[in-house]
Amino acid sequence: MDSQYIELANRIGLGQSKTIPRLFQIIADPTEARLLLALPGNAPGLAEKLGLDPDRFFEIANQSSGQCWSLTSYCPWPGPVASAPSNRGYEGGFLTALMSKDLKLAQEAASRSGASTPLGAQAQALYALFEGLGYGQKDFSAVLQLFRGQLSEL
Repeated sequence: MDSQYIELANRIGLGQSKTIPRLFQIIADPTEARLLLALPGNAPGLAEKLGLDPDRFFEIANQSSGQCWSLTSYCPWPGPVASAPSNRGYEGGFLTALMSKDLKLAQEAASRSGASTPLGAQAQALYALFEGLGYGQKDFSAVLQLFRGQLSEL
């Protein structure tokens, strides 16, 4: 598999090409379940900034520790998963407004129980911002365009 990484990664180094999918897996870790589902948008965005083609990133991540449901079934990056909302202009799917509401409820429950959920708090703040910018009716994975600085594409 290492030769595949080198071939697929093109300009970025072997270590970086393996680390980006691991970042994807860490961010998508099911311990905070829905709280972090959209944050895997960070990994493809990082790959893009490093010059790695999104389709190649998808291929690498699916053959590494980055393989997870939110990549293979609900990829926030347009292209790799034909059925994902990212290939329908982020229409349909699970609305940002609903994600924002659920995250707020989760943070309220965490606060009442005394649980520390710092990543959940960050996700809640991010989705509140994204909804406040007027994207509440878009699928929650559209937040990737915020990370990319390409809200005009929505």
